Amino acid sequence: MSFYRSPDKKYRSVMPSYAEWDRLSGATDDNNIPLLQYINKRMYEHSIYARMVTQHGKMEAERLCCLIQIWYAARMYIKSYSKTGTFSRNMRSAIRADGFKKISLGDQGHVTRIEVIEALESLVTQELMLMTGTANQDELKTKIKQAEVLQLTSDGRKTDNATAKDGRLLRTYLSKNERAKYQVLLENGVARIHPRGTDADPLTWVAASTRGSNDNACYKDISALTLKSHLELDEESQEVWRDFRTKILGWGLEGYVMTHSRKLFVSNAHKGGDKAKDIDGFFHSAYTAGDGVVCSGSIAFENGKPVAITNLSGHYHPSPQQLDRVIRLFEMAGIPTRDLNILVNRDPERHHVYTSNGGRQIQQFRNDIGGSMHSRFMH
Repeated sequence: MSFYRSPDKKYRSVMPSYAEWDRLSGATDDNNIPLLQYINKRMYEHSIYARMVTQHGKMEAERLCCLIQIWYAARMYIKSYSKTGTFSRNMRSAIRADGFKKISLGDQGHVTRIEVIEALESLVTQELMLMTGTANQDELKTKIKQAEVLQLTSDGRKTDNATAKDGRLLRTYLSKNERAKYQVLLENGVARIHPRGTDADPLTWVAASTRGSNDNACYKDISALTLKSHLELDEESQEVWRDFRTKILGWGLEGYVMTHSRKLFVSNAHKGGDKAKDIDGFFHSAYTAGDGVVCSGSIAFENGKPVAITNLSGHYHPSPQQLDRVIRLFEMAGIPTRDLNILVNRDPERHHVYTSNGGRQIQQFRNDIGGSMHSRFMH
């Protein structure tokens, strides 16, 4: 194993380099197990972040997030290998067969694939405990959940638990299969979605666009927010808000969530429930059936790229930092963000707009959330 020191020199990393992982796992030679491909890709990303940390003292947060994803995926692989796992029979069978694959360690003999994944999970656990200062795995699980995944707010739980006269819950919760049609595919520099409509081919992907999505709750809420009169704002700031409103009138907006596995889901089906009329609501909680998310809000797409994004979600109340994780997800996938307009709130009463400025608006946003945000607040 090779080791590198973190900038603060408080600990030595136990993580293998990507070259070592590739040699020990043989992952690049096996492309038939999606979960193994995912782990391999995250290990490659981690090697980049680790180099940035050691050479420049940057991207430690990204490295931590990447380690968490490796940790989750390795644990899923191990759970799938077990006969008592909760995954489908096909999933378990594929990984169990893959797990018996013999991998040579040279003079040290052979190990099986499952032993390699178990060793990786152990190393990642050690690394995360060192980085987070936790004493055991239970404490680590709690800390990761608190840092990485937002749970429903009290208002969100109350809304989701509202019932009709017959006791039926007035909200939509999707199964994993049902939410698949709302997934956003990020590849080759383009964000893609399934065509809209009940007769659309679920195997077809098209460049993401939200034009015409102006009859959903997310669009209406943001549109109403931008119409408010804010006399305390100076003329320049008022012009920024008018510019943002003009843009979203053309682009439309839809609700999105980003899950802890860094999957993005978006839909124009968002709507509020109506107890008097027994109408079900479609909220940010729909995609994960009420479970936690990394971020949620509203988003606009044009020709396969994001052009506006917010973190406004009454069900989860994501922070600006969590909104930044969504932006970084696009950047990591090579999706252009230079034209992205950002509407962010730090609390329910303070909003801020960053209009597109060749990418400089994103850097300004990141500078501001690293400290305090002063200009163009709306109360």
